Amino acid sequence: MRQIVEPDAHVMTDGGTSFVGLAEESKGADGKPCPPVVAAHDTVTHKQKEFVRGIVHANTAEAFNDRIRRAVVGVFHHVSPKHVESYFDEAAFRASQRVCIGYANRRTRKGKIVSRPDWRRVHPSSQMANLMAGAVGRQLRSTPEGGLRVLSRIGIVSRAPKSVTMDLSDVDVINF
Repeated sequence: MRQIVEPDAHVMTDGGTSFVGLAEESKGADGKPCPPVVAAHDTVTHKQKEFVRGIVHANTAEAFNDRIRRAVVGVFHHVSPKHVESYFDEAAFRASQRVCIGYANRRTRKGKIVSRPDWRRVHPSSQMANLMAGAVGRQLRSTPEGGLRVLSRIGIVSRAPKSVTMDLSDVDVINF
C-alpha cells in the first residue's frame, strides 16, 4: 500500500476488514513503530444500509469495478492473470478520456428525479488537434522508438493575438 498510495491520502472503503488500521501507527516486522499508511481512513457499512455518510462513500471504487466487469464481458472476453495490470491500465485510461459536459436529470427506480453528471468521451481527433496546435512553427520528426522529436528551437504560437516566439532550449533539440 505504501508504494501506491500517497501518505496524505484520504481513503474511503466499505466495511471490509482488509483496510483496517490504515490511518493508525503500527509495528513493523522488526518491532519498530511504522507511521500510518494514509492520513485518513473512513468507512461506510453496507450491511447496515449505509452507503454515503457526508463525503464518505465507496462509489468510485465500485463504479470502477463495474467498468472492469463490463469491459471483460463486452471487450476483453478473457483476462489473463499475467496481463491483468494492463487491462486495469486501459480501463483507467478510458475513464480518464472523458469530460463532464453538464448535468442531466435522471429518474431513479423509485421515481425520484436526481441530477447526475453527463459524461462524454474526448474524441481522439480533438486530442490530436489540441496537441498539434502547440506544434505550429516547429519541426517534428518521428524517432525509431515511435516518439516525436522537436527539431527547431523556436516555436511560433499562432493562437495568440500576436505571434509569440518561445524559447525551447530545455527541450531535446536537433538543429539543422
